Amino acid sequence: MPFKPGHSGNPAGRPVGARNKRTIVAEKLCGRNGEYVAQLLMDLAEQGHSTAMRICLALFCPRPKRRPFRLPPVTTSEDALRAMNMLLQGVADGELAPAAAARLSTKVQAASRRAQADPARRINKREAAATQIARSR
Repeated sequence: MPFKPGHSGNPAGRPVGARNKRTIVAEKLCGRNGEYVAQLLMDLAEQGHSTAMRICLALFCPRPKRRPFRLPPVTTSEDALRAMNMLLQGVADGELAPAAAARLSTKVQAASRRAQADPARRINKREAAATQIARSR
């Protein structure tokens, strides 16, 4: 029987206190012998066992969660320069991976080009220059 659009297959949701199957298996494996298993894993990693090394790295040095890196809106070339400096500082501080900074820098460059190509901005700039010349005469 197919589900009706807009209606959940389990309207009550997950029962309170229900645990993930992986958690249950991990507790059964390491329940009483957790310390022994951890020591065995570290011993194998020290001996050069690649899978044990990978597991130890995953446990003790997990991948950092991605955090959003906020840049200011780019409407002028000064904004673009400020955004590029923020990217550089983010990489230097370790908040941003170099590859992510490279991707973001291409977006900043594109936004800067669009801002410079904006016809209304160019007209306003020329009008300001013309009034400045007229005032100086």
